[in-house]
Amino acid sequence: MNVLFSKNIGDVSLVSDWRHVLVSVSYAGNVANFKKSADSSGKINLRVGEIAEALAGKVREPITTGRTESKLQPLEIWFETPDGEESLLKYKEYIIVGENWDEQVADDEFLMQHFLSVRPKKHYTNPLSKEIISFVNIQDAHVTITVSLAGGQTAQRSLWREGGQEDVDKLIDVDVSCVAIAQLCNTDQTINSYTISLSGIDNIEFVVKENTPSMSFIFLNSLGGWDTIHAYGKITSSQDGDISTFINNNIEQELSNHSVDYCEVNTGFIQTTEEERFWREFFRSSNRYIQRGDKLHRIVVDEYKAEKDSGALGSFTLKFHMAEQDKKMI
Repeated sequence: MNVLFSKNIGDVSLVSDWRHVLVSVSYAGNVANFKKSADSSGKINLRVGEIAEALAGKVREPITTGRTESKLQPLEIWFETPDGEESLLKYKEYIIVGENWDEQVADDEFLMQHFLSVRPKKHYTNPLSKEIISFVNIQDAHVTITVSLAGGQTAQRSLWREGGQEDVDKLIDVDVSCVAIAQLCNTDQTINSYTISLSGIDNIEFVVKENTPSMSFIFLNSLGGWDTIHAYGKITSSQDGDISTFINNNIEQELSNHSVDYCEVNTGFIQTTEEERFWREFFRSSNRYIQRGDKLHRIVVDEYKAEKDSGALGSFTLKFHMAEQDKKMI
């Protein structure tokens, strides 16, 4: 089955036998109906990728434990004849919301060779941080993990292996936090690092940093998968209030009192250009969460700025608040 990334599709031109048609587009359980006019050559031009993203439905949420598997859904475009008697299927493709950066590799081939992750290939994490790995199983995917323990031993386990035709063409999210890996290996020893491999092609090493305070963020990246990024710098909090009043019998009274808690955090010194690109991916995302204990809470980033000298990598400082208005920042 051919799978396409939404942002790599571009415009699609479909031939119509009529000057005006009713177009029906279905994707991810949602349907859009609209009228469209053909150009002078009889073609209907549609921005299929944008339509797929608009129909993708509710905001995708990250898992906190275990794994989820969801079957890829086709995007179908139908033209209805002017008399309304018949609908003609004009387009059908399986689409994942995201972007393939490698223009030299077809989308389905890219998916067979890569996790949906933009983490650096050597990724630093913490013992209690949530980590998720996402991938699409198109054909014969096998995800393994090799764990290095503090006592010098190593262990290898299978995280996911295709079990048959019913497992093909699925988007899969797996909890690969340090806690989940320890449970998988049935060990209470300290884990120094672990490497996750997709069919022996794409490998990501997770290095566990003990006793290193950080603020952990989970975000949906441009590939359509989940990543975790950690800020190690200074944290400050503030609160902005908005009070509305009215005058009654020459006495001013409060009508409403609304406040928002903000948090400002510095990333800590960025050591590599790969790490800098990782943070820029975080800022590009519109689906971001902060980890507080075992729970994830969606956040809104209000602003961010780079702090660096000429030619140096430096750091970023970001300001954000909780998307849930009743949640306090600290």
